[in-house]
Amino acid sequence: MTSFYKDNKKSVDERYNKVHKLMNVSSDFMRKWKKHPCSKEASIKRLEVINRCIRILEKDKESWSYSDYRDAGKIISYISRASKITGGKPVSEECPETVNTYALLNWAYLKKGTKINMAKKKAAKKKSTKKVAKKKSTRKVAKKKSTKKVAKRKSAKRK
Repeated sequence: MTSFYKDNKKSVDERYNKVHKLMNVSSDFMRKWKKHPCSKEASIKRLEVINRCIRILEKDKESWSYSDYRDAGKIISYISRASKITGGKPVSEECPETVNTYALLNWAYLKKGTKINMAKKKAAKKKSTKKVAKKKSTRKVAKKKSTKKVAKRKSAKRK
């Protein structure tokens, strides 16, 4: 039991209960979600947010420090605000939910009616790596062509 918890037992208990009531996914789900391509579609400091939520989900309230108490407050504040936002366009075909839905998932909150298919998204990720490889090969071809043009110009100037 930390000295912070001993000195602030009542307020820590209240915040602990509130944050755990709002966060409606497990730490195991969050670890899987962290690797999901759609998790990258929202949140500025995505990994920091997800790791914060995992820590709060796994830590006993008796071992909370002031920073845990403060971070739980950030989680409560964000979920309380963002969960009221409605509407929005799907991010993409591979990530059919709204940016707000993915941001809330990064904060350990799954909106009612949201279905996340972890296996399907892994397949989508493979497609995108193929596209990147194709773009790189296209750039190499373009670079070779421009190099040939420069060589032709130099030889024409010499004549």
